[in-house]
Amino acid sequence: MAVCYYSSFRQSFVVYCVSLTCTCVMAVTSQKRLFASQTPGQTASLQSIQQLVRQNENLISLVKLDYTVRYSQSIPQSEIEPLMPQEHKRRRGRPYTHYTGVWAQDGIKQYSDTNFFYGPDDPARGDIFVIDGEVMKWGNKPDLMQGGINYIDKFRWPVVGPAHLGLRPFDGKQLLSELLVPQYASVHHETQVVEDREAFVVDVYSPAPGTGVRVLGRIWIDSERGAPLRLEYYHVTPTTTTLTTEIKSIKLKELQNGGWTPVEGMRVSFWEIPKPYQNFSHIVVDTNSITIRREDIPDSLFTLNFPKGARIYNAITDITTEAGRVWDPKLKSIIEKSIETLDIPDVATGIQTTTKASPNEPLLPTDEDTSRMLVDTHPGGARSLSVLWILLPAFLAALALTIIILILRSHSQNTSEEDIK
Repeated sequence: MAVCYYSSFRQSFVVYCVSLTCTCVMAVTSQKRLFASQTPGQTASLQSIQQLVRQNENLISLVKLDYTVRYSQSIPQSEIEPLMPQEHKRRRGRPYTHYTGVWAQDGIKQYSDTNFFYGPDDPARGDIFVIDGEVMKWGNKPDLMQGGINYIDKFRWPVVGPAHLGLRPFDGKQLLSELLVPQYASVHHETQVVEDREAFVVDVYSPAPGTGVRVLGRIWIDSERGAPLRLEYYHVTPTTTTLTTEIKSIKLKELQNGGWTPVEGMRVSFWEIPKPYQNFSHIVVDTNSITIRREDIPDSLFTLNFPKGARIYNAITDITTEAGRVWDPKLKSIIEKSIETLDIPDVATGIQTTTKASPNEPLLPTDEDTSRMLVDTHPGGARSLSVLWILLPAFLAALALTIIILILRSHSQNTSEEDIK
């Protein structure tokens, strides 16, 4: 009887120990799983992150939207203005309170229509920029009578509000995916949580050459959507690393084709002069205005035609045209002084009278399209073309003056001969 009792007790004890062991193992395993779910995961490779970002960029490469950017500061402007150096005051001018814009893109083609305001009902100015290929055109609103032509590298990307939200880091020509290469970027070992989303963390150096100062961008990229959720910019020198700008509170909206585009965010710029303060840019997109339909974004949107008589500065050829004619105040002044010196009353003013050109006939075929064609035909020859177009009208003017002088002298001699007879 005792033996049976002991055997039963031993069996019950073994079962109890096995059950306790299983319970402990399950508890430890559950705790490990719980802990693992609360910690950031391992990051992906730089190449896979680049592919993810590029996939989303392709989905939003055709888009058009309206947006508003409102400015504010951490301290009133009235406290900053008296402390600013005099040269900064002259350069700064009257500050804007906000601006509105329409932005569209079709791949590399860009369209930007902006209106700046001093106050809610106090418009300041407006501009239209278009990019078609590698050439940019811009004109001042409302009549586009002042404008210019330049390469895409000179485009002012900061004027496009949504571009601040990480689509083109460093406010440059390169898309985010184009910078996610070993030459510029490196990936942190673990992901982080931003805006309740798991995000890859990537450090990207600006590709623009610097003068002892490098710009480092730290970018948090949504691990599923491939769009930036947060950005920080630092000035890096051999001795210091200074935070200059952060872009936070970015909200994304899914398009009909599955792409994700930023529709809201705040850009914060940190300043130390004349005293520490921050500038804020509140960027908000009108989500009802977003469209990716081809009929809403025609090719004609990316074409800018200047009106007749507009003054256009072509920075590619370094030539300014006005009403289709070369406009050079220095050259015009030299010719006018030469005419006054010769004391010819019939030739009173201007290049047009001297060369007997009709009002609708340009002196030289140097309008914006011709200048662009010349640069495309002769790459790298913009400087020589500029000299040619400046010297040629001077030669023509001198030739015309010579002809007029010869005519007057001949007329004078004929008169003298008739008097003698």
